[in-house]
Amino acid sequence: MLAYIGLGSNLEDPKVQLERAVDSLAKNHIIEVIALSSFYESKPLLDIPGPNYINAVCKIETKLSALDLLEVCQKIEDK
Repeated sequence: MLAYIGLGSNLEDPKVQLERAVDSLAKNHIIEVIALSSFYESKPLLDIPGPNYINAVCKIETKLSALDLLEVCQKIEDK
C-alpha cells in the first residue's frame, strides 16, 4: 500500500526532528520510504504566538494496515 505521511514540528530544532522521524520510518523493516518532499516553513495558524513550523510529506510503501501504521507513527512522535 502506498501512503503519504504529513510531518510537522515547531519545537526543539524542527528540521532535525523531521529528519529523525523519516530515518525512524526507513529503519522499520515493513516500511520503505520512497520519497520526501522539500521542507517548508510556515507561520502558526491564526497568528498564534510561537515559532514557525517546518513541514514536509513523506511517501512510503508498506504492508501495514492503516491502524498499524498510525501506531508506528505515534511511537515515533512520542520519541
